[in-house]
Amino acid sequence: MPNSDLTRANIRDEVRTELGGSAVEVELADKDIDKALKDTFRVYNRFRPGQGFSAIVPTTVQKKYAITEPGLIGVVDMQFITDRLVLTDVANDPFFLQRYVDPYFAGDTWGVFDLRRQYHEDIKRLASAEPEWRGQWEGGTYYLYIDIDYPPDKVSYRYTFKWEPDETVVPNGMQNIPEDDVGWIMDYTAARSKVILGRVRGKFGGIPTPDGGSSDVDYDALIQEGKESMQELTDEIKRRVRPLFPLTE
Repeated sequence: MPNSDLTRANIRDEVRTELGGSAVEVELADKDIDKALKDTFRVYNRFRPGQGFSAIVPTTVQKKYAITEPGLIGVVDMQFITDRLVLTDVANDPFFLQRYVDPYFAGDTWGVFDLRRQYHEDIKRLASAEPEWRGQWEGGTYYLYIDIDYPPDKVSYRYTFKWEPDETVVPNGMQNIPEDDVGWIMDYTAARSKVILGRVRGKFGGIPTPDGGSSDVDYDALIQEGKESMQELTDEIKRRVRPLFPLTE
């Protein structure tokens, strides 16, 4: 279920509240906060990219397949399901020896039984070996190269993708980010905004006052505070690196 917190309006309000809002005269423009949000997603996508899986129908003739998932980073794993029962064509069933040959016969010695069992295991490994595959970017398009001799029943691939800092993008927009990470996005954007605000204040030499003067501000301290928060949040997101989930049929 999409979260309802990560919108540009909510993020801008949250950042301005964190930074003092209307209590200061020198504020960040929307474009400054949007820049901080973009920087936030650059870090988030490095350590917490989205994950998905899809399927293709390969053939023994075609070797190259274009993958066009939104925000695609790359394919990280493939699963080939090849164990199928070919009742009408037993001779071409790659699992025939596993399915129909009993590794033990009455009267066998343990030595003969062990040799038969080892042969059975060798056949099983050969029959279940996955085809060779690789993926790479070519001229802005990502391709999967798959070399198969016997078409499997099902082929699915696991991929990673980049989240976009936009609530209108589907399906990899920021409203589809897991709820557990919403607070991190807000906090990192606010920390990055502190650095930007500190630099703005430093450029103006202080905060303008109603009498035409200015009040000194410790903009260096604000920049340092923002950088320290960004480092802490980066360390935190590194610990949240999500494991690759198992594929299902």
